Amino acid sequence: MATREELINTFGESNVVTADRQVDSSVKFSPQDSEILFAVGLPARVPGVFQLATKETPQAFTIIPVQSGESRLNLLCIGAPNYETGLRYCLDLEHGFTLLVDLEDGEVEVVNESLPKFLEFLFRVERFTFFKANSTKQQAKEHLHLLRDYLKLLDSHALHDPTGWWSMIFDQGL
Repeated sequence: MATREELINTFGESNVVTADRQVDSSVKFSPQDSEILFAVGLPARVPGVFQLATKETPQAFTIIPVQSGESRLNLLCIGAPNYETGLRYCLDLEHGFTLLVDLEDGEVEVVNESLPKFLEFLFRVERFTFFKANSTKQQAKEHLHLLRDYLKLLDSHALHDPTGWWSMIFDQGL
Protein backbone atom coordinates (compact mmCIF):
# COMPACT_ATOMS: atom_id res chain seq x y z
CA MET A 1 0.00 0.00 0.00
CA ALA A 2 1.18 3.50 -0.79
CA THR A 3 2.37 5.48 2.22
CA ARG A 4 1.45 9.06 3.05
CA GLU A 5 4.98 10.11 2.15
CA GLU A 6 4.73 8.44 -1.27
CA LEU A 7 1.37 10.11 -1.88
CA ILE A 8 2.75 13.52 -0.92
CA ASN A 9 5.80 13.00 -3.17
CA THR A 10 3.50 12.08 -6.06
CA PHE A 11 0.50 14.39 -5.63
CA GLY A 12 1.88 17.20 -3.45
CA GLU A 13 1.06 17.79 0.21
CA SER A 14 -1.99 19.97 -0.44
CA ASN A 15 -3.43 17.27 -2.72
CA VAL A 16 -3.48 14.45 -0.17
CA VAL A 17 -6.63 14.64 1.93
CA THR A 18 -7.67 12.80 5.08
CA ALA A 19 -11.17 12.47 6.48
CA ASP A 20 -12.32 14.33 9.55
CA ARG A 21 -12.36 11.92 12.48
CA GLN A 22 -15.94 12.96 13.13
CA VAL A 23 -17.19 11.36 9.86
CA ASP A 24 -19.85 9.47 11.81
CA SER A 25 -19.08 8.35 15.32
CA SER A 26 -21.57 5.46 15.07
CA VAL A 27 -19.64 3.86 12.19
CA LYS A 28 -16.83 1.44 12.89
CA PHE A 29 -13.95 1.29 10.42
CA SER A 30 -11.55 -1.60 9.97
CA PRO A 31 -8.00 -0.80 11.13
CA GLN A 32 -6.76 -0.71 7.51
CA ASP A 33 -9.55 1.58 6.34
CA SER A 34 -9.14 3.81 9.38
CA GLU A 35 -5.42 4.19 8.69
CA ILE A 36 -6.04 5.25 5.09
CA LEU A 37 -8.97 7.55 5.81
CA PHE A 38 -7.54 9.32 8.85
CA ALA A 39 -3.74 9.05 8.55
CA VAL A 40 -2.52 8.22 5.03
CA GLY A 41 -5.18 10.03 2.99
CA LEU A 42 -6.51 9.93 -0.54
CA PRO A 43 -5.38 12.00 -3.53
CA ALA A 44 -7.59 14.99 -4.31
CA ARG A 45 -7.53 14.05 -7.99
CA VAL A 46 -6.23 11.49 -10.45
CA PRO A 47 -7.17 12.93 -13.87
CA GLY A 48 -9.68 10.79 -15.76
CA VAL A 49 -10.02 8.33 -12.90
CA PHE A 50 -10.72 9.92 -9.52
CA GLN A 51 -11.94 13.19 -8.03
CA LEU A 52 -12.42 13.72 -4.30
CA ALA A 53 -14.62 16.81 -4.70
CA THR A 54 -17.92 16.53 -6.56
CA LYS A 55 -20.45 19.05 -7.85
CA GLU A 56 -23.45 17.34 -6.26
CA THR A 57 -24.02 15.38 -3.07
CA PRO A 58 -23.04 13.04 -1.67
CA GLN A 59 -19.61 14.51 -1.06
CA ALA A 60 -16.53 12.52 -0.08
CA PHE A 61 -16.42 11.19 3.47
CA THR A 62 -20.19 11.13 3.93
CA ILE A 63 -22.21 8.06 4.85
CA ILE A 64 -24.78 6.79 2.36
CA PRO A 65 -27.30 4.45 4.03
CA VAL A 66 -28.59 1.80 1.62
CA GLN A 67 -31.55 -0.47 2.31
CA SER A 68 -31.01 -3.98 0.98
CA GLY A 69 -34.04 -6.13 1.69
CA GLU A 70 -34.51 -6.05 5.43
CA SER A 71 -30.96 -5.03 6.24
CA ARG A 72 -29.32 -1.63 6.13
CA LEU A 73 -25.88 -1.21 4.63
CA ASN A 74 -23.67 1.82 5.21
CA LEU A 75 -21.45 3.02 2.40
CA LEU A 76 -18.85 5.74 2.81
CA CYS A 77 -18.58 7.98 -0.23
CA ILE A 78 -14.89 8.43 -1.04
CA GLY A 79 -15.09 10.39 -4.30
CA ALA A 80 -16.10 10.06 -7.93
CA PRO A 81 -14.57 9.39 -11.34
CA ASN A 82 -14.93 13.12 -12.11
CA TYR A 83 -16.44 16.31 -10.73
CA GLU A 84 -19.69 16.27 -12.77
CA THR A 85 -20.72 12.61 -12.65
CA GLY A 86 -23.53 10.86 -10.80
CA LEU A 87 -21.18 7.96 -10.10
CA ARG A 88 -19.55 7.63 -6.69
CA TYR A 89 -16.75 5.52 -5.33
CA CYS A 90 -17.92 4.09 -2.03
CA LEU A 91 -16.41 1.96 0.67
CA ASP A 92 -18.67 -0.89 1.76
CA LEU A 93 -18.12 -0.58 5.50
CA GLU A 94 -19.40 -4.09 6.25
CA HIS A 95 -17.47 -6.08 3.63
CA GLY A 96 -14.56 -3.75 2.85
CA PHE A 97 -15.05 -3.61 -0.92
CA THR A 98 -14.55 -0.41 -2.88
CA LEU A 99 -17.60 0.07 -5.08
CA LEU A 100 -18.62 2.25 -7.99
CA VAL A 101 -22.24 3.25 -7.41
CA ASP A 102 -24.48 4.86 -10.01
CA LEU A 103 -26.67 7.20 -7.98
CA GLU A 104 -29.25 7.50 -10.76
CA ASP A 105 -30.05 3.86 -11.48
CA GLY A 106 -28.60 2.19 -8.39
CA GLU A 107 -26.18 -0.06 -10.28
CA VAL A 108 -23.18 -1.15 -8.23
CA GLU A 109 -19.84 -2.56 -9.36
CA VAL A 110 -17.08 -3.84 -7.10
CA VAL A 111 -13.97 -2.05 -8.38
CA ASN A 112 -11.46 -3.25 -5.77
CA GLU A 113 -11.35 -5.85 -3.04
CA SER A 114 -10.39 -3.24 -0.42
CA LEU A 115 -9.66 0.43 0.15
CA PRO A 116 -5.88 -0.16 0.41
CA LYS A 117 -5.94 -1.83 -3.01
CA PHE A 118 -8.04 1.00 -4.45
CA LEU A 119 -5.53 3.53 -3.14
CA GLU A 120 -2.66 1.53 -4.62
CA PHE A 121 -4.40 1.54 -8.02
CA LEU A 122 -4.84 5.34 -7.85
CA PHE A 123 -1.21 5.81 -6.81
CA ARG A 124 0.16 3.55 -9.57
CA VAL A 125 -2.05 5.11 -12.25
CA GLU A 126 -0.79 8.59 -11.32
CA ARG A 127 2.83 7.40 -11.33
CA PHE A 128 2.23 5.90 -14.78
CA THR A 129 0.98 9.26 -16.09
CA PHE A 130 4.29 10.85 -15.11
CA PHE A 131 6.18 8.02 -16.81
CA LYS A 132 4.01 8.22 -19.94
CA ALA A 133 4.63 11.97 -20.30
CA ASN A 134 8.39 11.37 -20.39
CA SER A 135 8.64 8.25 -22.53
CA THR A 136 8.11 7.05 -26.06
CA LYS A 137 4.79 5.54 -27.12
CA GLN A 138 6.39 2.10 -27.20
CA GLN A 139 7.86 2.49 -23.71
CA ALA A 140 4.50 3.69 -22.38
CA LYS A 141 2.69 0.77 -24.01
CA GLU A 142 5.13 -1.75 -22.51
CA HIS A 143 4.97 -0.11 -19.08
CA LEU A 144 1.16 -0.05 -19.18
CA HIS A 145 1.16 -3.78 -19.87
CA LEU A 146 3.52 -4.37 -16.92
CA LEU A 147 1.40 -2.13 -14.68
CA ARG A 148 -1.77 -4.00 -15.59
CA ASP A 149 -0.10 -7.34 -14.83
CA TYR A 150 1.19 -6.04 -11.47
CA LEU A 151 -2.20 -4.66 -10.45
CA LYS A 152 -3.92 -7.86 -11.56
CA LEU A 153 -1.67 -9.79 -9.16
CA LEU A 154 -2.44 -7.29 -6.41
CA ASP A 155 -6.23 -7.42 -6.90
CA SER A 156 -7.34 -10.04 -9.40
CA HIS A 157 -10.99 -9.10 -8.96
CA ALA A 158 -10.42 -5.55 -10.20
CA LEU A 159 -9.34 -6.66 -13.67
CA HIS A 160 -11.11 -10.01 -14.08
CA ASP A 161 -14.07 -8.65 -16.05
CA PRO A 162 -13.10 -7.23 -19.46
CA THR A 163 -16.10 -4.87 -19.27
CA GLY A 164 -15.39 -3.78 -15.68
CA TRP A 165 -14.30 -0.32 -14.54
CA TRP A 166 -10.54 -0.84 -14.28
CA SER A 167 -10.43 -2.91 -17.49
CA MET A 168 -12.15 -0.04 -19.30
CA ILE A 169 -9.70 2.49 -17.85
CA PHE A 170 -6.71 0.38 -18.94
CA ASP A 171 -8.20 -0.27 -22.38
CA GLN A 172 -8.35 3.50 -22.91
CA GLY A 173 -4.61 3.65 -22.20
CA LEU A 174 -5.19 5.66 -19.02
